[in-house]
Amino acid sequence: VYAGSALRTSIWQWNNRLEFRDGNNTDKWTARTSIYHPLSDAIATGGSLDYFHSENKDKYSKKLDAKFDLAIRPRKDPYALLLQTRWVQEADGGQGTPARSRRLINNAHVNWLITARDQLAAQYGIKRVLDQYNSNDYAATTDFIAAEWRHHLNDRWDLGAHARRLHGYQVNQTKQGYGVSVGWIPKTN
Repeated sequence: VYAGSALRTSIWQWNNRLEFRDGNNTDKWTARTSIYHPLSDAIATGGSLDYFHSENKDKYSKKLDAKFDLAIRPRKDPYALLLQTRWVQEADGGQGTPARSRRLINNAHVNWLITARDQLAAQYGIKRVLDQYNSNDYAATTDFIAAEWRHHLNDRWDLGAHARRLHGYQVNQTKQGYGVSVGWIPKTN
């Protein structure tokens, strides 16, 4: 069984859904709400909240996922920026102490059209994780940085170069990669 609603005006979009599944072994609840609001021609914001609950006679599972986005896309300027924040909380239990996890994730994406033929894209993300297993607490921080440059040779072909790095702070480990690429557009759009 599910129900949903949607509200749309010239400046707001709001969607909701609530669902229940009555299973032979497991029952499930799912709820979702999301909202979008342009603040101007160049700035928009939005977010969503998802909740999931599954339960049977031996165990349960819960998840809450909250997201917030801010997009800056000036039509006259050659750049675009997307900022995303996400909170995820999970719990799995049954016999004994439940396992829990909480994550805070922040991402920033930027695109810059340097010239009509050259484009630079970059991303930075950081994640903080707090986990609990068997009454023990664990914490970790990881970040990711990447960049890509693309040069359009003509309407169909482009060349690119990219680099990325992943860093785990608690274990002081890094992993990096880089490369070049050739792109071909077989058909417009």
